[in-house]
Amino acid sequence: MSRKYSIGDIARKLNMTTRTIRFYDQKNLVKPESIGENGYRYYGEEQIQRLELINYLRGLNFSIKQIKQLLNDQKGSDSLLLLFQKQIEENDAQIADLKQK
Repeated sequence: MSRKYSIGDIARKLNMTTRTIRFYDQKNLVKPESIGENGYRYYGEEQIQRLELINYLRGLNFSIKQIKQLLNDQKGSDSLLLLFQKQIEENDAQIADLKQK
């Protein structure tokens, strides 16, 4: 049986807030593996990996909409490549704007 982690455990482990994890749950990006009778959310390794990916993509300025699209896409790597290319273009445009200021 795999280990289950509380939302607080995950927040500490990934340096996130519990509020952020609940927000991702609300946006259907990641769902707890189970919810206890006490209402506590419990996460497994699969959800931890998913949260790490979401965190990484948010750090690259991907929008919630883009991340959701990527996570729900069955083509996976093709979509990821397209999203990275688009994000690089957007980042380059932001850098150019900042250099002009």
